[in-house]
Amino acid sequence: MDMPTTTNDFIKTKESLIALGLSARNQNILLNSGINCLGDLLKLTTEDLVRMQNLGQKGIYQIQSTLEKTNVDELMELINRVKKNQRNISKRQKKILDMWNSADHTYESIGEIFGVSRERIRQVLAQLKRKGFEIISTQEASRGRRKNLISEEVKSIDEVKFTKMFHIGRSREEICNYFSITGNTYENIKKYFIEKGTISNRNRILDSIKFDIDNVDEITRYREDTILQMRDNNHRLDDIASALEISKIRLTQIIKNMKDKGISIPNSRISGKSLPDEEITLRVNKIEHCLDKGMNVRQISHVINVSQHAIKRLIYKHLILNK
Repeated sequence: MDMPTTTNDFIKTKESLIALGLSARNQNILLNSGINCLGDLLKLTTEDLVRMQNLGQKGIYQIQSTLEKTNVDELMELINRVKKNQRNISKRQKKILDMWNSADHTYESIGEIFGVSRERIRQVLAQLKRKGFEIISTQEASRGRRKNLISEEVKSIDEVKFTKMFHIGRSREEICNYFSITGNTYENIKKYFIEKGTISNRNRILDSIKFDIDNVDEITRYREDTILQMRDNNHRLDDIASALEISKIRLTQIIKNMKDKGISIPNSRISGKSLPDEEITLRVNKIEHCLDKGMNVRQISHVINVSQHAIKRLIYKHLILNK
């Protein structure tokens, strides 16, 4: 774009609005409201600003006080000087600028590409900054490189498989071995997916409990099938315990666990719960509060002062089956 030669031309450019130095928030509010240049802004009254959504008194004050102190001619001269300086750079300088602002490189890596020292690259970028070019800080570059690294790490694994393994309670070591990644990479990916909302502590606990209960071993499944069949034929508990070669007390525990999983037992008088409804509701509410705070089952059991097994049964029955 050619440099504006008159004030009227200048105030019609987007650069004239940006050059005011307003906060990013206020600038975005103006742009979203169709105010695309200084000329548009100068036409607004205080009432227009008041009606502008999300601007507020502080925003109005910043805009009006900035306009009072702004000399449009000086502002235009400054912008034109910057633009002129920006035209006078070599392809080499432009390449260095683009590489640095991409946050994919360090001073050292750029220096290696151009065959110069890291200090020379720093000097080139400092010169470009004085000419008015936007140069990201070393802190921004470091954060950008880390973000780019994590992005590449995420692309290297199957997101669906990682999420499933995490939620059913697979250990860090198991997941690392499956994907052939390091512990640090695992932590980076986990943090990325948590921030994205793909995985969560609550879902990990609920899904792992559901997986463990739904995918019972062959012995447990055989016992449950035998109990259902024999109770359907009105066999006594003593007979069932004898057939399974377990004690009657152990049989009663198994039947309670089956009822907690939502399995209906024919002709059974054994209750699947021994607590009053009010106490169960109180415990479930406490469990939900602990889950929201990021606690695991062991920590929750300490807070509520009941066994981890009891916590898992409550979660399965009231937060998984009844959700």
